[in-house]
Amino acid sequence: KEIKKDEGYIKTWFIPFKMDNERNAGVVCVFEDITEQFNVMEAMRKFVADVSHELKTPITVISSYTETVLNSYLDDKAMTANLLNIVYQESGKMTELVQNLLDISKYEMKAIPVKKEPFSIDEMLMSLVKTFKLEAEKKELSLTYNRMTEIPMFLGSRSDIERAIKNIISNSIKYTSRGDKINIFAGKLHNEIYIKVEDTGWGIPESKLGHLFERFYRVEDEARSRDRGGTGLGLSIAKEIIENYKGKIKIESEYTKYTRVTITLPVPKE
Repeated sequence: KEIKKDEGYIKTWFIPFKMDNERNAGVVCVFEDITEQFNVMEAMRKFVADVSHELKTPITVISSYTETVLNSYLDDKAMTANLLNIVYQESGKMTELVQNLLDISKYEMKAIPVKKEPFSIDEMLMSLVKTFKLEAEKKELSLTYNRMTEIPMFLGSRSDIERAIKNIISNSIKYTSRGDKINIFAGKLHNEIYIKVEDTGWGIPESKLGHLFERFYRVEDEARSRDRGGTGLGLSIAKEIIENYKGKIKIESEYTKYTRVTITLPVPKE
């Protein structure tokens, strides 16, 4: 029998035994804490359900639109082109989802080697601001970068760290409104390089903060909706990347006021 106790799960066995092979003498009870195994199985079931859900929509769109083209619009080049363009976009979403899942698995299994190439965090952040400048201006957002102290060269893969920061900046742009500000700060404190991405956007309810690094998790409320796109894997990937370089990432937020993501990376030993 399995027993739920608070947040834990206990598996029990009851084995009766006899005295002199005739009369019942008692019962041996064996208790095993299976909380960890249960949580792993629950996570696996949830993961399979989430992947299935995320793939279901693009597969349905691709199937229905392809059928529509085949049955109705083969002679209408303009309509065919429009429908096939949608099919192409949906297939791109599926490709992105599968690639992100493969990347997360590789990071978790430590299958991606940690590169030790020196690069400038400062130059990387300045480059990222230039990359996102146009996107921010389209939404009438202020996007700035401030170097607070001299930043030593970091040993690692620039493309990896850049990918993690891109995911965070992209989220900030996605979940802010006209007139909001996105400020990026970086510097060195003690033996760590820190990078902070802070925005004055919609913020995140306190009850949701603990789930933000879960795969496929997206905050759903009036301001944040699934129609804003994305796979819900961006922060999970960012976390795996940063931790792969012995760093840390945390999120602070006050609903309707601000969100701040802080990354710390160890300063390379000389």
